Amino acid sequence: MSTPSFAIACESAELAVECAHACGALALDADPRVTPDPITEACAALASGARAAVVVQSPPAPASLVRLAAAARADAR
Repeated sequence: MSTPSFAIACESAELAVECAHACGALALDADPRVTPDPITEACAALASGARAAVVVQSPPAPASLVRLAAAARADAR
C-alpha cells in the first residue's frame, strides 16, 4: 500500500468522516485521522516530509497557527 498524499489531522470523528467522503469524491489520496491535538499532529507530519492538513471546528489559538506556519515553512526549504 502506498503512502497517502495528505495526512489530515481532524479534531473529531465526524470531521474525519466528512473529510474521507470529500477526498473520495475528489479522488484525493488522503488519510484523515482523529487526534486530540490536530496542530501537533500536522506539525509532526510536516517534519516527516508528508503533506498535511488540519480540520478543526473552532479556530485554533494564534500561537498554534504560528507553530504550524513555522513547520510548513521549514518543510518548504
